[in-house]
Amino acid sequence: MSTPERLIQILANKGTLPPASPWADAVAQVRRELFLPDTFEVNDRTFDRTRDAKRWAWAVYADLPLVTQINEGQALGDDAYQRPTSSSSMPTIVLDLLDLLDGDRVFEAGAGTGYNAAWLCHRLGSDRMTTMDIDPVVTKQAEANLAQAGFTPQVLCGNAEDGAPYDRTIATFTLADIPYT
Repeated sequence: MSTPERLIQILANKGTLPPASPWADAVAQVRRELFLPDTFEVNDRTFDRTRDAKRWAWAVYADLPLVTQINEGQALGDDAYQRPTSSSSMPTIVLDLLDLLDGDRVFEAGAGTGYNAAWLCHRLGSDRMTTMDIDPVVTKQAEANLAQAGFTPQVLCGNAEDGAPYDRTIATFTLADIPYT
């Protein structure tokens, strides 16, 4: 069984999604597969929908981070370091990090696939959600994924450090270097 209901069960078993959680409907209604390419990676294992649709769907509805882009989408050769540059975040992490109140305006730094933004749009409304990514290809794909799922948040391409004030901010991106202060 690889469905949103499976993900709800996994999250409930971990204690991340209590039975009366306001997130349960978002997890149930936002189909993660709409936000994923045919191929992604998990812990250096490739999941390919065209080769094994059942295995791919199993990973989609597991509580796992799914790497959707390597080396900013550039083919650098087999011997090059494989640096993840975009992903669909691990659902547990998203639910644990964001202390959301109804009516909040949310800014997400790191649009990725758009899946997190879709959960937030489902819960708050598209007009209360802004997501941004520095990569124009990732930004365009996130916007297309969100539209396909019926959501219309503000999707921006740029540096998240330039974000305006919001009630809540979530950052789901990797830094190549942590600046010394």
